[in-house]
Amino acid sequence: MHYFHTIVSGINVLVAAAVVLVLFTILAIIGIGESAIVAVMIFLTHLLSLSLLVIISIGFVCSNGLETFHLNWEIPITSDNLIYVLFLEFSAAMLGISGFESSANFVEEQQTGVFPKTLRNMWVIVSFFNPAIAILLIAVIPIAELDGHRESLLSYLGHTTGGTWLSMLIQLMPYWYFAVQCLLLL
Repeated sequence: MHYFHTIVSGINVLVAAAVVLVLFTILAIIGIGESAIVAVMIFLTHLLSLSLLVIISIGFVCSNGLETFHLNWEIPITSDNLIYVLFLEFSAAMLGISGFESSANFVEEQQTGVFPKTLRNMWVIVSFFNPAIAILLIAVIPIAELDGHRESLLSYLGHTTGGTWLSMLIQLMPYWYFAVQCLLLL
C-alpha cells in the first residue's frame, strides 16, 4: 500500500492494507485459488519489471557517471564488522523483492523433487537482483534521500532513472496479482 500511496497520496495506508486483506480473504472463501499459469504470469511480469529497472538504471549510471556512487561509498560505516552488516542487509533484501514466499503456496501440489529445483532457481534470481539493485541504488540515489523513500525505494529508483512510467510500472506490480485473481472471477 505504500507504493499505491505514492500514486494516490490521500489514502490511509493501514486502512487500504486492511481492505486488500479482506478482499483476498473473500476471494479465498469464494474458492478462487492460485493456478500455476497465473503464478508463472506474475513471476514473468515481476522478472521483466525488475530486469527493466536494472537495465534502465545501468543506462542512467553510464550516462551520468559514478559521482553519486563515490560519494555514497565514502560514507563511514558505523559498525566495526562489515561482513555482519552485509549479511544483515542481504537478509533484509531477501524479504523485500524476492517473491520467495509464493513458492511455498504450491509445495503441496508439486511433484517430488520439484521444490528443491524451485528453491535453487529462486536463489539464483535473487542472488543476481538483490546485489544488482543495491549497487545501482548506491550509484544513483544519494544516501541522504533514502530515508524519505524507504517504503517505495524501487519505485523511487525507477522514477529517478526512467521517469514516471517506470515508477508507475514498479508501483503497480503488487496489484497485478489481485487484478488477475479478480479476472478469474469473470
